[in-house]
Amino acid sequence: TKFAQPRSGNSSGAGLGLAICRRFVNLMGGHIWIESEGLDKGCTVTFLVKLGICSNPDDSAIHQASSQVRAYHGSADLSGQKPVLRDHGH
Repeated sequence: TKFAQPRSGNSSGAGLGLAICRRFVNLMGGHIWIESEGLDKGCTVTFLVKLGICSNPDDSAIHQASSQVRAYHGSADLSGQKPVLRDHGH
C-alpha cells in the first residue's frame, strides 16, 4: 500500500516512518507487526528479517559498517498524541 497523506491541517505527523519501515522489511522478505494493549496504552512495533552470514569477517568495510549500527529498545511517553493508524482507517 502506498502512503497518502490526508489534506486536513490538524495532523501532527504523517505516519510516514512506519510506512517506510514496512516497505524496507517487505523488500527484505521479512515481517513487521504492531501490538497494543488498547487505546492510549502505546504500542510495540516488531520486525523480523533474515540476514546473511559474512564470508570474510576480517573485511575492514564490515567492521566500519558494524560500528555505525545502533539498536534501540525503550519507551517514550506518547500520552496525548493522536493515534495515526486508527484515524487513517486501520
